[in-house]
Amino acid sequence: MTNSGWALAISVVRKLLLARAVWLAGVEAHLRWGYEYHGRGKHQVSLLVTVAMVAVCCSALFLLCGGIVAWALRSKPAWRHWVADTILFSGWCGLAVWVAVTARIVESNIES
Repeated sequence: MTNSGWALAISVVRKLLLARAVWLAGVEAHLRWGYEYHGRGKHQVSLLVTVAMVAVCCSALFLLCGGIVAWALRSKPAWRHWVADTILFSGWCGLAVWVAVTARIVESNIES
């Protein structure tokens, strides 16, 4: 494998690990600091599943943005890729945590 092949492999593995960290940050933030529902248990599970799906979407968007930025920086030095990944990770991780902490259950009186 050439040096560029190793660089590509390292970049892909780094982005996948950071995407997993974005997902874990969203779910963990909800479990630690999120809204604690005191009603029926199925609503709390539904909220956790919803937060997990939003965190998955944040991870997928991080990977998409990371791929676009990596393509745009393909001829630049490696340190710029690391800086771009750090900035993207901070933004998407912050968004996942914010969504997880502020998520609430809205009770409705409408019977279905």
